[in-house]
Amino acid sequence: MWRLLLMGAFALPAAVRQCGEEKGKKSAQANAKAPMDTLSISITRTGCYGRCPIDKVDLLPDGTVEYHGKRFVSRLGIYQRRLSEKELQEVRQMLKEAKFEDYQDLYDNPHITDLPSIIISYQLGAVKKQITCRTQCPPELPEKIEKLRTYLAEQGDFQMVQGPPKDDDQGD
Repeated sequence: MWRLLLMGAFALPAAVRQCGEEKGKKSAQANAKAPMDTLSISITRTGCYGRCPIDKVDLLPDGTVEYHGKRFVSRLGIYQRRLSEKELQEVRQMLKEAKFEDYQDLYDNPHITDLPSIIISYQLGAVKKQITCRTQCPPELPEKIEKLRTYLAEQGDFQMVQGPPKDDDQGD
């Protein structure tokens, strides 16, 4: 009886270790594939001293678009929708055509305080990039970002996840 217990005590850790190694191999293989297919985007519009729209749209790696309307936008609160595979391909194509990787990371003048920013960060495969466009941006850059933001945030059937806070003082 004791022999069986001792054999089990030595065999169980080896089996667990082997199982863990198999999981590790599968996980490494999945991670090796993931960067080629990874697509995520975040676009944020910041406020100003006036009525500049404040919102954020995120495209998550699973194809979910999440929109956060904060102030001076038509939809306040959090909304979600799922992109189709065709729409995901269109977004990938828009990113490739925009060539955001050719732009600087920051366009700003810290001496000017009352200007909104538009910030885009994304990952497309192994390429990661973030651009903050506040002032002195190339004229086509905000247009490219806004085209992508509009495609993600203004089209499709969004479902409300969370409404605006009750104490929101929009003052429209």
